Amino acid sequence: MTRALWSPEDDAELRRFVDIGVKTHAIAHKLNRSQGGVSARMATLGIYRREGERKFSEVAAEHIRVVDQRLLKAANCAALTLGAGNSAAKRGRGRPPASAKENVTLPIDKVVLDHFRAGGPGWETRINKALRKVAGL
Repeated sequence: MTRALWSPEDDAELRRFVDIGVKTHAIAHKLNRSQGGVSARMATLGIYRREGERKFSEVAAEHIRVVDQRLLKAANCAALTLGAGNSAAKRGRGRPPASAKENVTLPIDKVVLDHFRAGGPGWETRINKALRKVAGL
């Protein structure tokens, strides 16, 4: 379904899509317009297609990569800031040193073990959670 009138917001979005190189058919889809309607509006506004237009999905993927890089940079900065006096930032792999867990040797029925192991990695944690639930903890 197409809309008849173009609002100033539609025009601004059309210009933005053209500026970043989105193809006409993708613009039409995003703006819920016909491809011919988008082309006609571009001509009315004097917007001309640039060389090397890209698919909307390529442009969106590029923007996601940029946002991800910015978030990663912010997270690294936060880790460095917090890491100065925070021992958790320096801790390596493995269980934290002040763990309340204790290693035990316990005979468990094979069918019970097979049931928990079938869930993949983390089966020990799932057994611990089930025991805590039964104990009411």
